[in-house]
Amino acid sequence: MIDSQHGRRVFALQVAGLPYRYHSHPPPSSSNLDSTVATGINYTDLEAITSVGSFSASIDPSGGIAQYGAVSVSLGIDSRRGGLDDPGIVFGRCGARSASTRGRLSSSASRTTVTFNLSTDLTSLTYPRLLHIGAETVRAASATTTTVTVTRGVGGTPQQSHSTGLEGSQIPELTTEITTFRGRRAKLYMAHRYPSGETSDYTEVINGFIESSPTVEDGREITLSLMPLTALIDTDLSDKGIAQTRLLQDYHYYDGLNGSVLEYALGLEKIIDEALVVEPDTSGTITAYTFDGIVSDRQNGANFFDDFDV
Repeated sequence: MIDSQHGRRVFALQVAGLPYRYHSHPPPSSSNLDSTVATGINYTDLEAITSVGSFSASIDPSGGIAQYGAVSVSLGIDSRRGGLDDPGIVFGRCGARSASTRGRLSSSASRTTVTFNLSTDLTSLTYPRLLHIGAETVRAASATTTTVTVTRGVGGTPQQSHSTGLEGSQIPELTTEITTFRGRRAKLYMAHRYPSGETSDYTEVINGFIESSPTVEDGREITLSLMPLTALIDTDLSDKGIAQTRLLQDYHYYDGLNGSVLEYALGLEKIIDEALVVEPDTSGTITAYTFDGIVSDRQNGANFFDDFDV
């Protein structure tokens, strides 16, 4: 936190599932931030942040939901000496074909599947490692010629279902690099650098997502536009006539470390027919990624499905 008028602000940027963490100065490796992106896989810290844009927010004095603007983060590019972790290489990829290695799923995978069936042999890669599919990043522990064993949703990414369909024209692919950044989760942290050289703990100032595709300026910088998660509720929420949508007091807040914290849940009860009812399963924790729902037979109490993403 900033508690002195002397010194300067320093920043660190974490993109969900990305093993590279970009900062201004000094590296946050020995700070209060996580040192690993997944079990056994450390972050690589790289000094690259050249500027951070202003943060803007407003709220109607008479009450209402706060409106938040995007924050731009510019990263320096070293086109001559930059390695695979250089922002120009990482964020310059466009589409799955830009990945160095790809592996096609041979069958659909639910959001809880821990062994992916593949039509591509990935045994030549080293393990453990990160692999990416859709907006999800997984920790791959090992592979055979036809499968890969993974831990789902690592590095702050959501667990997703990945379906093959359209008679084989839609085939999800595992890639060794992230190839699409628009809509991907990202966090910007800020700390105070004292004249003595010491750095305070980092505080999360943006908890959100990359609003648009990264833009390259003059071949020297690449700029990301970060939008807080709270922007997702800046507009009216729809009510389909079966429930109410509303913000709750003390559930949209800043807790001293994490910014833009939004806790929400969905409660509904709709009669499907005379015997069936849909209701939330409150026996477990409802998070921003998962919501447990139960379709129950009023007569027999049978459950018909488990869970889905919200």
